[in-house]
Amino acid sequence: MTKIIDAKIAHFGNPVNDAFPIVKALRDRQIEADLFVYRPSHVCSLPQWELCDLDVNDMGNPYNPNWEVLNKDFIQPPWMHVLSFSQGLFSKPQRFWQVIRAMRAYDLIIAHTPFPIYAQFSNRSYISFDAGAIRYFDANNLRKKLFERGYSKSKVIIVTNPDTMDLFDRYGFKYQFVPFLIDTARYRYEKSEKDLPYEYVFFMPSRQYWKEKGNNIFIVSFYQFHKEYKDSVLAITEWGTDLHRTKELVKKLDVEKSIIWLPLMSKPRLIKWYNLSTAIADQFVLGSYGTTAPEAMACEKPVIMYLSEEHNRKAFGELPPVLNVKNQADILNYLLLCTDSNFTRRVGELSRKWVEKTHGSEVVINKHLAIYMKIIEK
Repeated sequence: MTKIIDAKIAHFGNPVNDAFPIVKALRDRQIEADLFVYRPSHVCSLPQWELCDLDVNDMGNPYNPNWEVLNKDFIQPPWMHVLSFSQGLFSKPQRFWQVIRAMRAYDLIIAHTPFPIYAQFSNRSYISFDAGAIRYFDANNLRKKLFERGYSKSKVIIVTNPDTMDLFDRYGFKYQFVPFLIDTARYRYEKSEKDLPYEYVFFMPSRQYWKEKGNNIFIVSFYQFHKEYKDSVLAITEWGTDLHRTKELVKKLDVEKSIIWLPLMSKPRLIKWYNLSTAIADQFVLGSYGTTAPEAMACEKPVIMYLSEEHNRKAFGELPPVLNVKNQADILNYLLLCTDSNFTRRVGELSRKWVEKTHGSEVVINKHLAIYMKIIEK
């Protein structure tokens, strides 16, 4: 496709790598788009974590990872820029002007968290990108007020989580729903070289945060399933503020021997675990998914989770083909159905088609470009 936008565009911020695949896809369209990440930053928000086979135990502090290790097998593209934020006494004003100077080199800014705070002072047109940050607007502090003002000054806000649309309506912000971009060339089914020695493998990669994820709900259902299907295992990623509570629950239910504890994994390792699994357990409270569900669906894996029918029909026009549950009884029912390989195969195939249709690069980038063009052409 020929170049269709005569403007310099930059995405600032990359929370859990929600910007990197967008900028890469824009570049593939010959569109002049850059990506700005910053350090120190959590390892999950860096492109290296998306592309490279990395061990979190080699990173040091995951909130300020070792960049020598990160860059060992990573070739930084020329369109990716790293803002190094100082941590001294005057770091905040220095950081502010560092970001503003960088923003003023562009015609259009897409400000991911936390950059709407800065973009409102850039004297440039900007779009805010919200992947759930508005859920935390109930805090009463200066950061929240700056965030709210940043959103209100945006030309529009790109929203990726259907459950948050009620909050955007309540605040009166101008927004447009656009799905996450999933690179279906990377997230796809691959036969595992070596299977695990279990008949049924369920995988819960989401962080342990019961209030939002409802991890405990699934664990209790797995315990009930495991009573009948002893040759089953639940793999849990060992991270999150409620990790200790999860471990206490596992011990209380006496299923410790049927739990595999996994470290936080870079995406190439995560893809392998998607493909090793019978089904994926995502989240059971919010009613929306982040990137875990569509990534797993792209790998042709059934995803068990709770989706709000009202919000997802409003966003997508139809319901994603997840195994939608409202309680432990629903979860147990789907766990039992997942013992049928024909069932999991059919759901997996439908899931892959859904992701290609809804989250595929061409579809999502066309939505982004339509939004960008409206702003640039004014």
